[in-house]
Amino acid sequence: MWTLFYVAVCHAVRREPQLGVPAAQESLKVAEATANPTALSMARDALGLVLLNLRYVVRLLVRLGADHEAVVLHHCLVATGRPSPLDPARLPAVDPPPAMPAAAMSGPAAVAYARACLARFS
Repeated sequence: MWTLFYVAVCHAVRREPQLGVPAAQESLKVAEATANPTALSMARDALGLVLLNLRYVVRLLVRLGADHEAVVLHHCLVATGRPSPLDPARLPAVDPPPAMPAAAMSGPAAVAYARACLARFS
């Protein structure tokens, strides 16, 4: 688990998180088999690193003025039961509203969408 954890983290640090997904997923399987709380925590941390924490992306997009994109990702987070940094009562009004229902967007599709949004600002 420890080795797989570091493989995933190294890919995240190298800015190639997608290459670390298999190692992070395998580290979680190994940790689950041991039921060791520390191993489980580390494996989940590695998986979180390589899957692009969308909450931070949402905040950044708002600061960049990309309200539409931030609202789309907000709805993706909410649809999967994850917390969003945006207050639902004060969501930016966006015109046009998001075309694709966030609930229909898979996790990998949401990550790809976030990456595409960020690429426009790099």
